[in-house]
Amino acid sequence: MNKKSIVIWALDGLMVLLLAGCGDGGTGGAAAPSQQFSPAIVILKMVTQGTLPAETSLSGVSVTISLPAGVTPVMHSTGDVDSATVTVSGVAIPSNSLPPTYTPATGTAPATLELVITNMAAEGFGVGEFVTVTCSVTPGSYPREEDFSVLNFSAITLTGEATTTVKPAFIAEIK
Repeated sequence: MNKKSIVIWALDGLMVLLLAGCGDGGTGGAAAPSQQFSPAIVILKMVTQGTLPAETSLSGVSVTISLPAGVTPVMHSTGDVDSATVTVSGVAIPSNSLPPTYTPATGTAPATLELVITNMAAEGFGVGEFVTVTCSVTPGSYPREEDFSVLNFSAITLTGEATTTVKPAFIAEIK
């Protein structure tokens, strides 16, 4: 054997050893969770983005959030969402916010959480963070930020008009 053949043979052997560690371990191709542990909570920071016309503020927003399997708001034994689950934050100051409404998942629809944040104060509120939502995670669930989505959103100005220049967004902190 010449030197070139020995190097090729050694590289082939190394590749076989490296590839032997690859594969799904017989799980049928199911991907393993990227997290090393099952998280306990998810904190969603809901924000509005965009621009409001000059001298215009928001008096309220309504948003419905789609929650992935294994993620639920903290609930009272009465079936109501715990008040600590949803906290008005950032630029919004509540005055008459409605209690959040949780709808569990069905066979065809994801679980949802509907929020209505209002502020009828003379100054209203601007664009930015408006609410923080804290949900619990069922052990063994591995939610990712892309598993959450906004299903419905509307923003109302102090004059009572809907605005289309403001859109929703969120940041999911999974702990």
